[in-house]
Amino acid sequence: MAEVAAVAEESTASAQEVSASTEETTAAVQLVATAASSLEREAAALAEIVAGFRIADQEAPRDAETRRLGHSEVVLTVLAIMLALTVLPSPWGAVAVALAALVDVVETVVLIRLGRRRRSPVGADALVGRTAVVTARVAPRGRVRVDGEIWSARSETATVVELGREVEVAAVEGLVLVVRPRPVT
Repeated sequence: MAEVAAVAEESTASAQEVSASTEETTAAVQLVATAASSLEREAAALAEIVAGFRIADQEAPRDAETRRLGHSEVVLTVLAIMLALTVLPSPWGAVAVALAALVDVVETVVLIRLGRRRRSPVGADALVGRTAVVTARVAPRGRVRVDGEIWSARSETATVVELGREVEVAAVEGLVLVVRPRPVT
């Protein structure tokens, strides 16, 4: 009988420990759920704020030559710096901010240099110097094909250029290409 009482006492103690452990686990799960819910609300609020800044940036007029840093970019940059300095361990937050600033400066310098390159010709001016094939005899007017498009053409030197011969576009006058015969090779 004493053995049964001892076993019953051990079972009761084990059941109480399991019950306490279950209560602690339940409390921990509730705490995590509350924290997750709070984080979801904060993330949704932050997303609304950022979306508001993006809408405001889209509505703000931009100068065609220069693009100023928008309000949302400033807010996101400040937020990223604050997160880097507060979330990352002591020296690494400052290192991350310094590296990000260095990357930003290098990117800006590279993009400025690329932006100062010679502008590419667009439209009909881009055809000057291109090779065309005569589709209708040019004597001194005719037609040529350039990149799959057929254009009216005029001979630069008033010479006759036969069908199928390659010519070079020398100039563009409205919708007429001024062409010169290419040397036969």
